[in-house]
Amino acid sequence: MKYPFLLLLLLVFIISISSFFVEIYLNELGHTNAKTVSSILTSTLLILSVYIGIRKGHIQLRLNKPITRSEIVNALLLALGLAIFFKIFFVPFTGVEAYIRESKAMPIIDLLYFLTILVVPIVEELFFRKLICDLMIKEYKFFKTILLSAVIFMCAHILSGTGNLTAVLISGLFLSYVYLKTGKLFLVILIHSIMNVLDYPLLYWTGLVLEKNLFTVDFASLYYLIFLVLASVIVYFGFNYFKRLPKP
Repeated sequence: MKYPFLLLLLLVFIISISSFFVEIYLNELGHTNAKTVSSILTSTLLILSVYIGIRKGHIQLRLNKPITRSEIVNALLLALGLAIFFKIFFVPFTGVEAYIRESKAMPIIDLLYFLTILVVPIVEELFFRKLICDLMIKEYKFFKTILLSAVIFMCAHILSGTGNLTAVLISGLFLSYVYLKTGKLFLVILIHSIMNVLDYPLLYWTGLVLEKNLFTVDFASLYYLIFLVLASVIVYFGFNYFKRLPKP
């Protein structure tokens, strides 16, 4: 049975639009936890899709592959580097004032926060890496699978309004690459989770630094370039380990 790109994209669109309208409806009713309910609905639909896909697509859900210390260390480096890079890189595009407002509007540590760092990475990696990559690698070549799975990953975030779409696309490329190179779902869950954990602290810290004018962040800023280079070096060392691994 074939699972072409457009069919998987359609599935993601249906799940996203369903959660989007539920959130809009709950907001109209004045529910304060509309985003949390929407996130739970999305996770439920994704898990259901994974279950059906694994059964129908004859995919084996193996989570017991041994993880080496080097893999964990380099996964952490990759997550740290990407998190820093994304939080710094987009400041000149967003604008300093808008970035400061965004940092002050961070959600409190509530159920949604814990869903973001504990549940969402597991559910999304099961769906976008375990299900989609495993299905698509049967139909497409290695790098085409990585690209198309990352595009689907990005499209899933369009209606949810969570994260910069460019950052989501690039993250999807790295996550799919690491997964297809290692076949170890735990590693991409770890990378995804660490990036989500770092998201709020880095956003708050960057907003605080900009608000207090401790340094400027624009295309000509020395601090901007230093942090981008530092983040890029961390990403390079983390990614280079996985790049040197043989294709499965």
